[in-house]
Amino acid sequence: MTADTTATTLVHRLEDLARDRGDALAYVFLADGEREQARIDYAGLGARARAIARGLLAVAEPGDRALLLHQPDMGFIEAFFGCLVAGLVAVPAYPPRRNQSLDRLGAIVSGCGARVILIAGDQRAQLEPRFAEAGAEGAGAIAAARILATDEMATLPEDLLPRAPAVGPDDLAFLQYTSGSTGDPKGVMVSHGALAANQRLIRRAMGHGPETVFAGWLPLYHDMGLVGNLLQPLWLGIPSVLMAPAAFLQKPMRWLRAISDWKATTAGSPDFGYDLCVRRFRPDLCEGLDLSSWSVAYNGAEPVRAETLERFAATFAPYGFRADAFYPCYGMAETTLMISGGSQGIAPPVIDVDGSALDLGRVVPPVAGAITPPRRLVGCGRPGQGLAVAIADPETGRTLPDGRIGEILVTGTSLARGYWQRPELTDEVFGARLPGDDRRWLRTGDLGCRIDGELYVTGRIKELIIIRGRNHYPQDVETAITAACPDLAAGAAAAVSVDGPDGETVVAMIEAERERMRRLNGPEIFADAVEAVAAALELRLDRLVILRPNTILRTSSGKIRRREMRARLLAGLLDPLWDSAAREPARQPEAAEA
Repeated sequence: MTADTTATTLVHRLEDLARDRGDALAYVFLADGEREQARIDYAGLGARARAIARGLLAVAEPGDRALLLHQPDMGFIEAFFGCLVAGLVAVPAYPPRRNQSLDRLGAIVSGCGARVILIAGDQRAQLEPRFAEAGAEGAGAIAAARILATDEMATLPEDLLPRAPAVGPDDLAFLQYTSGSTGDPKGVMVSHGALAANQRLIRRAMGHGPETVFAGWLPLYHDMGLVGNLLQPLWLGIPSVLMAPAAFLQKPMRWLRAISDWKATTAGSPDFGYDLCVRRFRPDLCEGLDLSSWSVAYNGAEPVRAETLERFAATFAPYGFRADAFYPCYGMAETTLMISGGSQGIAPPVIDVDGSALDLGRVVPPVAGAITPPRRLVGCGRPGQGLAVAIADPETGRTLPDGRIGEILVTGTSLARGYWQRPELTDEVFGARLPGDDRRWLRTGDLGCRIDGELYVTGRIKELIIIRGRNHYPQDVETAITAACPDLAAGAAAAVSVDGPDGETVVAMIEAERERMRRLNGPEIFADAVEAVAAALELRLDRLVILRPNTILRTSSGKIRRREMRARLLAGLLDPLWDSAAREPARQPEAAEA
């Protein structure tokens, strides 16, 4: 068995594996993150994919869009590969929860013009009556699509299956809808060629090989879960052990236990997932836990905090975890997934930088005796195979030297084609030009710098808090507060700027730690938070809003949705436990936890 392949698409790779190693394990799905619910080998996956492709080609044509409304389970996996084999463009989406609005789903269906909606039979009866709630345009688009239950599509003998259309690198593989406004989501067009290029990049950058085993909980409809935990294992021809995101969020130890039980070598999460493991740690839950097989602990999709890495390593070192397994990385849907990453087996670089200079767009060593404490940045490695990264002034487009913060631009073989039926936005985001360079560059919207080839990501352009001409990163405000206030949850915060009568003001919305809610002292916490932000950033915190657990909005990959939290704050849609602007007493715990 080898991790190398000459396949040009994932369809060809699946065909090769089904033919040559049909009885090898492909995927295992754990019910509730613990019990094995289902497993499938390559022969079985190939047969199911062809059966679903047959059903699709009876009602649709290659190139049509097929919306996947499966739960994160084996049915999703089979349906996704069925779309690829049929030559249809898969459009992963998450089935809405019972009380969740269908507006976003309706916008996706109407936006992509889905010809088919794939769903599990037992979910169909629950969701179909609700489709009328998807707004007039969305409901009409759903009504025009064919709804098929993939688990009811029979697996037929090989000689009864139609020959699947030839799928090439230039064909679209799937649309990845990114987190954006509910009514206007953007579908990133990922071709089979870009997908294969990024699979090669990931394999080489992370040092994957025949002995690699994945264990993951990330959403399969999001790029990190889909391209990383689902498709990279198939590209390698190795097993992947998966569980639903809810199983991890309920009990984070389920993920670590799966790594231990299955001797996983590659597993990862956004930064908040590692922090959640530490916060929920209990020695009695770790009896027999062995993390010594874990060699690539990737961390991406949101800012990587040095404090998180240190706390996780210290907590789980007694159970075999090695700090040099940490693998901070950087990527996005617009580049299929991965852009840069570190070196396997080498601890990521963490640098202390002068806080005042960072706010002014420069990365320099701390100054002894400076009023503003130093800030810590974690390196996200170097660009992967086939990609190039540049740092440019977001206003002038001029490239910047090492140590200067600007917008991160990317070009290369893994880039998506653009946004589905959004030519102007595609040209704006994917069509940046650099002086003396004929290539088209992707504007990531992220800020960062390079030092000795290492990429450091410092924040998002649109989320910067600009006070009196100085740039402040929201995560720095959030970290300063939660480090000083143990009653507040680290990693569950959103700092934003809001117009005030005398200019911009700084507001922090932060969840309370559930086990500390009975002794919340809002005024005392606010005083500590104000002092911490002033000491760390020379910045005034104008307002603190303490929220119940699970109130901070996140994207499917775990990123804090600060702009949406700001909108909810301004619209008065938050139900705080305590708000310094109102000077209300802390709520009684019974009401807060209801």
